[in-house]
Amino acid sequence: MTPTQKKQVWHVPKKNKLDVSPKKAENLSYEIAEYNVCKKKKRSVCYDPRPQSFISQGKEWATTVRNKVINYCSLSQKRIGLCGILDSANMQDVIHDHDYLPFPLHHQLILNKISVTPDSAKEIEKKTKNQTKTKLWHTERSFRVTASRVGEICKFTAKKDQEKYAQSLICNKKIVSTALEWGKSMETTAIEAYEGKTGKKVERCGLYVSVQYPFIGASPDGLIGDNKILEVKCPYSIKDEMIGSNNYFHLEHDLQLKETSNYYYQIQTQLLVTGRDCCDLFIWTNVDEKIINVKKK
Repeated sequence: MTPTQKKQVWHVPKKNKLDVSPKKAENLSYEIAEYNVCKKKKRSVCYDPRPQSFISQGKEWATTVRNKVINYCSLSQKRIGLCGILDSANMQDVIHDHDYLPFPLHHQLILNKISVTPDSAKEIEKKTKNQTKTKLWHTERSFRVTASRVGEICKFTAKKDQEKYAQSLICNKKIVSTALEWGKSMETTAIEAYEGKTGKKVERCGLYVSVQYPFIGASPDGLIGDNKILEVKCPYSIKDEMIGSNNYFHLEHDLQLKETSNYYYQIQTQLLVTGRDCCDLFIWTNVDEKIINVKKK
């Protein structure tokens, strides 16, 4: 009988010379000792250089180290490498643990961050004389309510979305509009026109921060003498018109600034923060200009 005439036996396993039964792979043993090799002592892949007495300290010791590191970094204003693996503090728990303070803790932390001394307030003003061109000016303003927003806040009602408005105060988005660009571009021209009209020199100034109310800041357009500030307005809506109460709603019929105008609140806040007693509001257009004196109330 030829091989091709026999039944195929390819699927039949060959006989094992060791006389052992076959096993499934999942039941195989890989013990090194079976191959007559000495076992090596197993080492932990997580090397810990601490003595055993410290390793066995438990969670209490870890908590102590964590607190000491956080306190050190907070007091020294330094950051060490260990901070990178520590969880941040749970502010809700921290607030509940400090309920004896005169203010809620998160409010107190903010006040501590923005508080200024008379000397540090002068330093901020000195370093921000270029105003919008200075990075520090933008940074310090971001911590505070500025004079231009005070009118909105004083008129705010419960009917409005409080959370959304609060976000708008702390997240200063850059607003671009034709009116704003016009006002910025013509400010220097208007100040020169004021100096020519009055014969008074306008001194540039930076951001003033209130020592008494450090959450308030103000940046007048200039200082005049020892007791006056300058605020310039270049309204785009009437840039080619004469100035009057009929086309500029911030003014009364006698061309005085309305006390309900947001500009009035802005100027009063500027006078409060700078410690000065009066302001010249200078309104400028291509064809007209008006000086309105506003006294501190």
